[in-house]
Amino acid sequence: MSADLDRWLSPQTREAIEQRYYAEINRRARLETLIHDPSFLDALRTGEVHVGLFSDHGVVHVRDVARQIVTILERAHGLLIPRRPAWRFASMVGYGVLLAYLHDIGMIDFSAFGRAMHPEYAAQAILSAEMDDLMATLWHENSGNLAWRLTQLAQAGALASEPRTVLRELLAMTIGHSKSKIPIDLLNDRPALRHRLLAVAGADLRVLYQQQRAERARQKLYAARQGGDAVEAERWSATLAESEREELAARIRPERHRPQLGDDAQGDNAQGDNAFAWLMSAHPDVRALADDAIDTVRALRAADSLRQRGLVLKTSGGYEMFISRVSGRAVYSLQANDGRLYLLEVSDSLSSGEAILAGSELDGNGDLRIAFHRGAFDTPAATDYAVAVTATVVDDIIQDTIISFQRAPDEPAEGLKPATAMRILLEETDDSAGFVARVRQRLIADEPSLSERVRLAPSLREVSERERALYLSGTSIAWDRPTRQQFLDRLTLSGQRCEGIDVDRAFADVRLVRLRPGEVVIDAGAPAAFVYIPLGEGLRIVPLGGYDTIAARAWSLLGTTGVIRGAARNATVIADVALEMVMIPKGVYMREWYRTHSPDDFLLLLGNMDA
Repeated sequence: MSADLDRWLSPQTREAIEQRYYAEINRRARLETLIHDPSFLDALRTGEVHVGLFSDHGVVHVRDVARQIVTILERAHGLLIPRRPAWRFASMVGYGVLLAYLHDIGMIDFSAFGRAMHPEYAAQAILSAEMDDLMATLWHENSGNLAWRLTQLAQAGALASEPRTVLRELLAMTIGHSKSKIPIDLLNDRPALRHRLLAVAGADLRVLYQQQRAERARQKLYAARQGGDAVEAERWSATLAESEREELAARIRPERHRPQLGDDAQGDNAQGDNAFAWLMSAHPDVRALADDAIDTVRALRAADSLRQRGLVLKTSGGYEMFISRVSGRAVYSLQANDGRLYLLEVSDSLSSGEAILAGSELDGNGDLRIAFHRGAFDTPAATDYAVAVTATVVDDIIQDTIISFQRAPDEPAEGLKPATAMRILLEETDDSAGFVARVRQRLIADEPSLSERVRLAPSLREVSERERALYLSGTSIAWDRPTRQQFLDRLTLSGQRCEGIDVDRAFADVRLVRLRPGEVVIDAGAPAAFVYIPLGEGLRIVPLGGYDTIAARAWSLLGTTGVIRGAARNATVIADVALEMVMIPKGVYMREWYRTHSPDDFLLLLGNMDA
C-alpha cells in the first residue's frame, strides 16, 4: 500500500520515521497499555475521551495522510493554487510527503500537554539534535529534490543561511498542519508567520503550553461574563489562575522542556537574524520557494482533515470505531489480547461525529464532498444528537480544508477558484431522506454565509469504485435552459417520455463524462447506481446468461432496469471508441426523469411509428 510513496521518500527512511514515532503511538494506544495509564482511567471517570481513543494517529494514518497530500496537490494545482512548472510542482509533492511524515510525531506523548503541544514539538524536534541522523539522510537522498534546490540557491548567493539549515526550517513548517497554532491569517502573513516560527523554535514548551491555556481561559472567561454565565465564569477564572501559577513554576524550573538544540541543528541560530529569513526574501527564486512551501502547507492541512474514515476507521490501537443507531454515539470495539471484547460507548461530540462520517474528499472541481454512514436512528433523541455532532465535525473539516485555501487579499489569484467559491457537498444517506438536510440546516444556522455553498448531493456509497471515479471525473452540466430543452426533445425521439421534466431540477448533479477506447463503463454484478445516455455510437453491451453482445444506441437510456428494480447490473458495458455520455445518479433519475407510458399513450406512439 505504500509503494506509491517510494518516488517521494525512500522505504528505508519512511520505515525509520514510522518505527521511531508512529509505531510507538500504536503501541501506547493498545488496551493492555492504556489500562495502566492513570490519565486514561481519569478520562473514563470524567466522561472525556483519552488520546488513546482518538482516530488513528499511527503508522497507517501517516501513510494515508502522505498519500492524501499527493492527491490534494494534484487536484488543487492550477485550480486552488497557482500552476507551477513541472519541476517545482514535483518538488512540492515530495516536500508535502515529508511534511506529512513529520506532522504527528509529537503525538507520541499521550499526556494532555503532549496532545496540545504536538505541533510545536514536531517543529522543535526537526530543528534539534534529535533529528540529526534523519536530516542527514534526507539531505543525502535529496528527498523532494530539496537538497538540490537549496544547493542551487546557495551557490547563487540567494540564501542567508546554510542550505541544510534552511532544509530544517522548511520541514519545521509542518507545525502549520494545526489551524489552532497557525491560523490561516497567520499563514498568509509572512512577517507574522516568521515571528511565530522564531518564537516556537526557542520556547520552553511547558511555558508555552501554560501561556496558551491562559489565553484560552481569558477568552472563555470574557465570553462567560458577557453572557452572564456566573458558573462558567467562575470555572474559567479558576483555570486562568491555575495556568498563570503553572507558567510561573515552569519558568523557574531548572530543566527546560524542549528537544536539545545542537550546533548543526539550528542551535542559537534558531533565534538569529537569519532564521527563517527565506520567508521574507525578495530574491525571486527564494520567494518562489516560500510560495511553494506555504501552498504545500495548505494541502497538508486539507490532507490531515480528509484522512480515511468509513469502514476502515480505527483508533491508533487498531480498534474499530463506529456509530450506534440506538444512541447516535460513538462505540469502540476494544479487544484484549486474551480475546475478551468490550464495546465502549462515549458521549464525545467529536468522536461521535467522526464515527458517522463515511468519507470526505476534495473532488476534481475543487469542492468538498462528505458522505455519511447512516441517517436513520432509533429515536428522535438519537437523531437530534447525531445531527448536532455531525454538523460539528463537518464544520471542523470546512475549517481545515476550505479555509486553508483562503489567500491574502493582496496575493495574486487570477484564474484560481477562490475558497469562497468552494462548495460543500453533503451526500444524502440511503436510509433517511431528511437527515443530511437537517445537518445542512444546522450548519447554516451556525454560519449563514454558507447557505449558498452547502448543498445536498446524491449518495455515492453504494457505487462501484469504477463508476464512482468516472462520475467524479465528469463535469457538471452547464447548458442554458434552451439547450437543456433541446436535449430533452432529442431524447424523446429515442422513446423516453420527457413531458413534465423540470429542466433545472433534472440536470442537478448530472455530469458529462468522456470515455476512452477500451474503457469499461459498467461491470456485471455491480450496484445499479447511474443511468447513462451515450451521445454517440460505440458502446458494447455484454449481457449475463449467455445472451449475444449488442451495441448500445446513441441517445438511448442505458442502465435503467437495474436502477428501477434496485438490482445489480446484469451486463458489462465497454466503450469501443472515445465518446461522451450523460451520467445521471439513480436518485436524480427516479425523482426527476423516471416516466412510464400508459397503454393509451403507447398505442398513440405506435400509430406515429407506422405513419
